[in-house]
Amino acid sequence: MIPLNTQLGLPSRAFWYIALRSLVVVLLVVVLGSIVQLVTSLPGATCGGHACNPASGAHLAAFIYLFAAFLVVRAVLNFKWYSFVVTDRNLTIDSGVLSRTSNVIRYDRIQDVSTRRDPLHALLGLKSVDIWTASPDQFAGNRRRPEGHLVLDTDDADWLRDYLSQPPAAATPAAGGGARPTSEAALHGGNGAVVMAMLIAAALVVLAAIAATKRSPPMPPGSETTSVTPSGPSYVSKRGADGRMHLHPVRSAPAQLPQVAVTPAPASAALPPAPVSPPTADYGIACAIQPQQPTGAVRACATLPIAERCSHEMDFPSRPTAEPATVTVVNKSAESVKFYWLNQAGNRALYATLAPGGRLDQPSHLGAHWLFASADGQCLGVLDAATVKVGIF
Repeated sequence: MIPLNTQLGLPSRAFWYIALRSLVVVLLVVVLGSIVQLVTSLPGATCGGHACNPASGAHLAAFIYLFAAFLVVRAVLNFKWYSFVVTDRNLTIDSGVLSRTSNVIRYDRIQDVSTRRDPLHALLGLKSVDIWTASPDQFAGNRRRPEGHLVLDTDDADWLRDYLSQPPAAATPAAGGGARPTSEAALHGGNGAVVMAMLIAAALVVLAAIAATKRSPPMPPGSETTSVTPSGPSYVSKRGADGRMHLHPVRSAPAQLPQVAVTPAPASAALPPAPVSPPTADYGIACAIQPQQPTGAVRACATLPIAERCSHEMDFPSRPTAEPATVTVVNKSAESVKFYWLNQAGNRALYATLAPGGRLDQPSHLGAHWLFASADGQCLGVLDAATVKVGIF
């Protein structure tokens, strides 16, 4: 049984199934690097030119090994940052490292839940759970891609399929006797697969370092070149016709700067670095959960007008109209943020739990109300449904 309202990761054995294609590409890249290094180091090599001398071949092989190490590290990070949360109303799947994606699947949108087990699944003791909804994005092009996809242990996959196939009201709650303890640590327990992948990446880095130690011949006198990179355009933030903030490039003509002799200032005259303000220009609403330094860039959430509604949140029941809207919430803080829909009775309905760095693009309609709260459920503000981007710092 999978516990409800708990952020979980995939079992460690699932790494070999999910990263199989990446590891095959890594193997092919390593073989290619070995061939390049071998061919360019042979004394009777048939190719000619600067690209075929041993030093250049060693540098090319080193670059190929580094690229293979990057693929391994990327596969490990994508696996480690893949998590999901099962609640009594929806399933949230978070993925991505630099760009976090949070996919919330409401149970009333689910049309079909299926499990798959191929020979590799059976070898690793896993099953894939595919969740299909009415979204047309699942049938883009010639490929059918489910709205949600999880690779779990066989027992957990069967339990999740049965739980999602029946109405949530009839589902058995996770709290109660007889449920085997399952936690994020248990699903990630025995990270042997991840450790092995990191050792592979470290070995590839060592191979790249060995290949790069071959020194290239010195360049002949007068062959040094100096390249000048033109400076890119600067940007200003302007509000467009759609009501959102956009960045517009502002190009300036290159100016000839005179050479000026600079005398280094004494260490005692060094100025302290200026405080860095968080980028809030792209957010319609931006506030901080915890008190910030007095830079004035981000106000505390408790000082915003939407926070005054928290004391009487049941006075804001949702009365959605037919006009659509999208509420985007980006969690830039160091703690989790909960996102609730206030139903027709003004009661909370948990739709998502955003981990630090998480993002949610929630479709809605004008007339609805949404509440975001801290990890312990303390209300931070009540929003009117509109196409707006909210940043929590």
